[in-house]
Amino acid sequence: MIGDDSPLLPMDHTGTGVQDGFMGWFLSKNKRRGPASRSRQTVKPKPWDSRRTLKNLKRLGGVVGVLGLLAGWQGLERYLSSEVVTRQATWADAVQVTLVDAPAWMNQMVHQDLCHLVADQAGCNPLDQNSLQRAAAFLSKSAWVEQVDHVRRFNRGRIAVVAQYRQPVAVVERPDGDRLVGAGGVLLPGLYMRHQRPELGLPVIAGVATAPQQEGGVWPGSDLQAGLRLLSLLGDQPYLDQIRCVRVDQRDQRGRIHLVLRTDHGMVRWGLPPGMDQVVEPDPVTKKRWLADVYRQRGSIDAGGKMVDIHGAAVFVYPLTADDAQLSQTASTWSW
Repeated sequence: MIGDDSPLLPMDHTGTGVQDGFMGWFLSKNKRRGPASRSRQTVKPKPWDSRRTLKNLKRLGGVVGVLGLLAGWQGLERYLSSEVVTRQATWADAVQVTLVDAPAWMNQMVHQDLCHLVADQAGCNPLDQNSLQRAAAFLSKSAWVEQVDHVRRFNRGRIAVVAQYRQPVAVVERPDGDRLVGAGGVLLPGLYMRHQRPELGLPVIAGVATAPQQEGGVWPGSDLQAGLRLLSLLGDQPYLDQIRCVRVDQRDQRGRIHLVLRTDHGMVRWGLPPGMDQVVEPDPVTKKRWLADVYRQRGSIDAGGKMVDIHGAAVFVYPLTADDAQLSQTASTWSW
C-alpha cells in the first residue's frame, strides 16, 4: 500500500516472499524431527525384577561382610601387637630358660651363656612363630652344643631346651692362653689364663704344634690326638690327679711322638701313643698295669719324684737329671 514505509520483500517465482519460504523450511524440518522425538518419549522402562535385585543385594552384602572381617582382623592384630609391645618389659623379666637335664660338668658361666642366647633369640613375643626355630638354629651353632633336640615355649614365659652338649676333656696349653677341647679334639669356646686351671679342673696337654682353628671344629694335628688317646686310656685310674700335664712335643729317634707324663716332682716316659705301639714297646694295657703297680708300691706314679720309664722291656726308675728337674718344676699344673 502506497504510503506504507514497510520494506518490500523480494518475491520468488511462485509469488511467495522469501520469508514465507524460510518459515516453510523451518516448519518442514520440525515436522521431520517430530516422529523421532515422539518415539523417544514413548520408550517404556523395563519392569522391576525383585529376584535380580535381591541377588545383587546378597552379593553386595557378602562383599561388605568380607571387607568387615578383614578390617576386624587387622584391628585385632594391631591390638594384640600393641598389647605384646606394652607388656614386653614385664614378660622379659618373667622369661625363664631351662636347659633340661643339663650335665653336671657344665659350670655356671657356660650355663648362663647358653640360656641368654636362647632368651635373646626366642624373645618375649609368644605370637612370633619363628622365634623358637631361630633360637634352636643359633643354639646349634654354639660349639658347646652337639645337637639340639627341641626348644619349646610354655606359659608365663618359660622356655625349655633339650640338647646334647660337648663336654670338655682337656686343656690345651698355648702361648696366648689355655683353650678347651672336647672329645675328638673339638675346639670349645673361651680363652683362659694359667691361674684359672684349678677352676677348670681338667688335665693339660702341652706342646701341641698346630694352632687352633674355628670353634666347633676339630683341632688339627696328630700330637693333640695322641695326648687325648692317652688321657682316655688312663681316665679310670686312681692316680690320674697326679698327672700335671701330658707333653706331646717329644720325639724318638725315628721322629715319632714320644709321650711324657709330668707330675709335681717327677715324670713318666710313656713312649708311643696308644694305637701306635710297635713290637719293640709293650702294649698300652701292659704299660697301664705297670704304672698302677708303681703307684701301689711307691704311692705315686713318679716313684717319689723320680723318672719312671715304662716304654721298654721292663719298668726302669732313674733319678731326675738337672734338665729333667728343671722341666718338672716348670711343668704345667692343674687339679681336678
